[in-house]
This record gives sequence, structure tokens and C-alpha cells, in this order.
Amino acid sequence: SSTQREQMREILGKAYQGRPDLSMSFITHALAALKPGGALGCLFPASLLSLTGAAQWRQDLLERAGLRMLASIGDFGLFEYALVQ
Repeated sequence: SSTQREQMREILGKAYQGRPDLSMSFITHALAALKPGGALGCLFPASLLSLTGAAQWRQDLLERAGLRMLASIGDFGLFEYALVQ
């Protein structure tokens, strides 16, 4: 909806490019809510690792978060009904 797009634009700032995925906003907002030394674990569509429109978002993640692990775990039957990889 237009309301969601505006909320995403506010949360993502300069990383709002093309047609961003809602999960980008969720992760960005969750990072901002962490206390110092806090940790965030999340699952998101694997396409965010390669989409051109998510390049700025990925760069922001590298700058804002002390990434410990980023992995594509593949399909091991963990998410049988998932619509994305």
C-alpha cells in the first residue's frame, strides 16, 4: 500500500531504491532497536543478497552491523512451505 511504501522509505532512507522488499525495512528497523551489544538473528529472502536494488541496503548493513555470519542454508526441508529460498 502507499502507507507501507512511505514507511519503508522513512526506514530505509537512501537504501530505498527500485522495489525494496518489506523484509529490508524489518531488518533495518530491528537493527535500530537493538541495545548496544545486542544481537539480531533473522531469515530473509536469498534474493536480497544479489538484487541490484538491494545493493545500498547491503552496504548499509555492512556499515551498521557487526556481521558475524551470513549464509544461504539451502533447502534442507527446514521451511517446507516457504515461498522463497
